[in-house]
Amino acid sequence: MDDDRRAQATIQLASSLRNLGDVQGALELIEAEHAAHPESVYRDAIAAMHALALASAGHPERGLGVAILALVPHMPRYHRSMTAYAHEIAGDDA
Repeated sequence: MDDDRRAQATIQLASSLRNLGDVQGALELIEAEHAAHPESVYRDAIAAMHALALASAGHPERGLGVAILALVPHMPRYHRSMTAYAHEIAGDDA
């Protein structure tokens, strides 16, 4: 499977697992995808799925941190402060 289809399939499978209640399975898939391909063109979608899975797993603060960090590169300013806030709210575990 090429990189594009693999990333899409992983995101879709993680979403399905989360919706079926297998949050741990979703987290394992999406965290492995991010670790293996951190510069993927799907990195923002991967981060969004990761944030949702973390929230569903009872870790909404970590999920918020992941979501904020995914937004930082798209901000014209405030990179340093938003990065610090994301780590602060996530307990430095984002």
